[in-house]
Amino acid sequence: MLKTRAEGRFTIRLNGCLQTYTYFKDIPAQFDELINFEPRIPVGPHSPQQHAEIDLWNYRLQLLQSRC
Repeated sequence: MLKTRAEGRFTIRLNGCLQTYTYFKDIPAQFDELINFEPRIPVGPHSPQQHAEIDLWNYRLQLLQSRC
């Protein structure tokens, strides 16, 4: 996987409380509900590396959905 910052705005519900994260890697392994998934996508045109990063966001969304 690419070494990227994987930034955005990600909000989850954990133990009844909403928590918002900026970095994908900081999201806990288990939580109750995914509320908001808003990855930061750079303004185009995109480099090949940026396209590879953008393509990973669907996979990351699938990962989060499997955690709740």
